[in-house]
Amino acid sequence: MLTRLCTGKIKVDGQEEEIVIAASDFSLEEGDMRHIGDGDYQYEALYIYHGNDAEISFQATNFKGDVSMYPYSTSRDIEIHEDNLSVEGLDYEEDDYF
Repeated sequence: MLTRLCTGKIKVDGQEEEIVIAASDFSLEEGDMRHIGDGDYQYEALYIYHGNDAEISFQATNFKGDVSMYPYSTSRDIEIHEDNLSVEGLDYEEDDYF
């Protein structure tokens, strides 16, 4: 694992309720190195929250220490009101993987 979901929470509004989801409620569903061309590789991680009749997911990447988070995907009509989740990159040497 070359990224770690650190801290934060998101506040979402569903049809009838507002809930707060902590970073610890997300699980790492997939994570692996991926070739992105020109001999470069990046680590890609997929984090998912499985809740009552709802699912929220997002992807994060780590390319040479530069971590990016991508927009959330939801399984139903959910509105995200606040978002302060953060993902931290862990140090790694590409030679350790290839």
